Amino acid sequence: MGIHTGHGNFYFSRINGSWNQESFFSKLAPENMRGQYFSAASLRFTLGRLLAPLSLIFSNYMSYSMTFILLGFFAVGSAAIYFVMFRRMREVTS
Repeated sequence: MGIHTGHGNFYFSRINGSWNQESFFSKLAPENMRGQYFSAASLRFTLGRLLAPLSLIFSNYMSYSMTFILLGFFAVGSAAIYFVMFRRMREVTS
């Protein structure tokens, strides 16, 4: 049951974050460079695909709570980066 909950959490987070990234880069990127911006943005999904299996390995060496705390720090750090980037984008456009 726990692995299904964890897998569902990763799936929901990925679906929930994709629209935010798409709208951010479509506003930020100049039209002639959108492909490069979206390619760089796909690194987030690549890192997510790397981190998901690693979290299972981490849970063997650390406790489950420490693993989820580590993943929580990654999530909060990602949210902070997006917050700063959206704030800078608003300053530039206004």
